[in-house]
Amino acid sequence: MNKPLFIFDIASNHYGNLEHGLEIVRALEPVLDRSFSKDFDIGIKLQYRNLPTLIHPDYINSNHKTIRRDLSRSLTDTEYLTIKKQIKKSGFVSVCTAFDETSVSLIAAHEYDYIKIASSSFLDQPLTDCVFRAKLPVIASTAGASWEDIDLFVSRYSGTGKIAALLHCVAEYPTALYRTQLNQLDNMKRRYPFVSVGLSSHERAIPNTRGISVIAAIAKGATTFERHIGLDSPGFPKLNDYSMTPLTATMWLHDAYEAFKVCGVSDDRYQISDEERANLRGQQRGIYAARDLSAKERGHTRIGRSDVDFMMPALPGIYTCESWSTGSIFMITRDIRKGEPLTPLNCDTF
Repeated sequence: MNKPLFIFDIASNHYGNLEHGLEIVRALEPVLDRSFSKDFDIGIKLQYRNLPTLIHPDYINSNHKTIRRDLSRSLTDTEYLTIKKQIKKSGFVSVCTAFDETSVSLIAAHEYDYIKIASSSFLDQPLTDCVFRAKLPVIASTAGASWEDIDLFVSRYSGTGKIAALLHCVAEYPTALYRTQLNQLDNMKRRYPFVSVGLSSHERAIPNTRGISVIAAIAKGATTFERHIGLDSPGFPKLNDYSMTPLTATMWLHDAYEAFKVCGVSDDRYQISDEERANLRGQQRGIYAARDLSAKERGHTRIGRSDVDFMMPALPGIYTCESWSTGSIFMITRDIRKGEPLTPLNCDTF
């Protein structure tokens, strides 16, 4: 990834309605016209489940909460492809989660940019093996996994070169802010220094807390981020507490943009500005003669510590303690009166 990647997961918020799914994508389009869009890759994610083979036939009509939800909100392969095409047409990066092997094949056929492994599938090795056989970069969430689990995942698949990001995640919906455990990002970066890390979060999507976790995650080095997205629309259920609306998503992205600007350079020392140099100069000590120094008597004699005082101000053009600290040798070139500053006009440095 060349840019930070922000993923908005539609999940089941299309409620099994193609037009509503398309409406969510179109409603998010304005974020691509914002100033931060040139600095970010912004993606929309769908979730594929091949329900006829994913659900045991004895449980098709059960009251299992997740099965009932998935059955009531499913779309056809053609409808999913229609939304995916709109995602690309609108200018977004396309991402899709696979919950079974058949869906992996469909995601590859639909030519998504990234394939996602959900936390619930992180330890599903038959599925993860299938995911890594697909020719797509992989993003994986790690909620519920132990360090040993993640170690095994990284060692098993890092050689493929397809791990685009490991996402720290807490599978509580919504997740209380004090339960987000962002220090795990530090642990992941230390443990897997050659793997990009990110955050998939599910805190309440309310404006006054929209940026707390993303700002902190950016400060800890996260570069991939995921949140749920949806719309509150007449005729559809009320949006869940952890899903953003396009408006809140815009504010969230703006907070992230500001956080990256505040964090600044990450791979080198930052460029020191003229203003900063001037401010520091105003607080530094200059080098002044502690007694009369005669060039006639001493020739080009080296100036020692007992010959000088370090005092404020360090006016423009005079030597400072910074010059002395570098180990430079100061040699008298003309008479210097007591209290007179040392400058390139009365001494040389070597």
